[in-house]
Amino acid sequence: MTEDTRRTARELLALCLSLCAGWGRVRINRVMSRPHLDAERAWSILREGAIREAAGIFATDALALPLDSLAELAAKAQHHHDSIRARGLRMLLPEDKAYPAAWRESLDSDMPPFALALGNTDLANARWRGGIVGTRAPSGDGVRFATRCAETLVALDCAVVSGGAAGIDAAAHNAALESGGNTIFIVPADILGYCPAWIEAAISGRALFLSESLPGALWTTHAAVQRNRLIAAMAQAVWVVEPRKEGGSIRTARIAAGLNRPVACYRPPDTFKNVIPWLVFSGPDALSKDTIRGMLEHAGPTQGDLFKPPPT
Repeated sequence: MTEDTRRTARELLALCLSLCAGWGRVRINRVMSRPHLDAERAWSILREGAIREAAGIFATDALALPLDSLAELAAKAQHHHDSIRARGLRMLLPEDKAYPAAWRESLDSDMPPFALALGNTDLANARWRGGIVGTRAPSGDGVRFATRCAETLVALDCAVVSGGAAGIDAAAHNAALESGGNTIFIVPADILGYCPAWIEAAISGRALFLSESLPGALWTTHAAVQRNRLIAAMAQAVWVVEPRKEGGSIRTARIAAGLNRPVACYRPPDTFKNVIPWLVFSGPDALSKDTIRGMLEHAGPTQGDLFKPPPT
């Protein structure tokens, strides 16, 4: 039994469990992190549909396995695994050095049991990582704010983190690359479905794509919502540009603040000015190396669960 064989078995096991109905991140992470887990045997049990042996290795979690369809799901997992390799993607597991340490430390059992990656994986654990998110339909000033913020982050040798969406996300990614810096795309769909120029930047080592979605996955609202926690956890500080009252940008800001990340905003909704503990910027000219460096270096006080309504 070689190390490559063990590794492949762990990847296939994580993929197969992710296809099982009712198996969310917490349960998969619990099973995958068990001491002395025999991944090869566990994968063999799933692949062969060995119902009687399942309890021996999965313990009480065996009760949640879709026993009648294990062999079919294992075949799908193998197909996805083959596709990952054929597409030139890399599969990261939480125990890997290249896996984002910030996800392990901040999300704990809610971290992705695996992530697909394309590009420079060193960026995931770069010293400085600043998040820029915002509306898909920004004003000209909003684009200028995101651009100025990204350029300043690059000047501080900080990787720009965003979600690959149209509008502010795209402006931040493009400004980072055009100014000679690095950027991290955390996307909720198939990595290879994004802009060819961005894919080329990843292949050349100037960017990194990360996704917890399977190969070929289409964009969905649910996946995009879940992706926001990954941006918030990855970034050491987050700049939110022209967010709507509801949506991914506000959610990212809430999660980031709850994780003790400093959060700043340009043009917050009136109803949110005092709800999220963020620094409000008046415009692009208010950005400077000192203010941005200060946010990156200093986490704020614990905010607690900002999703809970305030006490009445």
